[in-house]
Amino acid sequence: MTLTSQQAVLLLCCIPNLGPRRIKKLIDHCNGAINALEAPIDKLLEINGIDPSHLKHIRSWKPYLADLKKREKE
Repeated sequence: MTLTSQQAVLLLCCIPNLGPRRIKKLIDHCNGAINALEAPIDKLLEINGIDPSHLKHIRSWKPYLADLKKREKE
């Protein structure tokens, strides 16, 4: 599945309980939004403000992609 950086940022914005500060931390720590979505759990847990309760939501981003692609076509 090919994902652009812009799509990855939008997907991060769709994930519950992240908010702009955590999203920025994820992107900065992982060197990009795509990397943040694909990062291993141990790398995500290194980030201050990301805890196991966030991992479930971060790992479940794929269902949001279909909705995002649908909206892009509209």
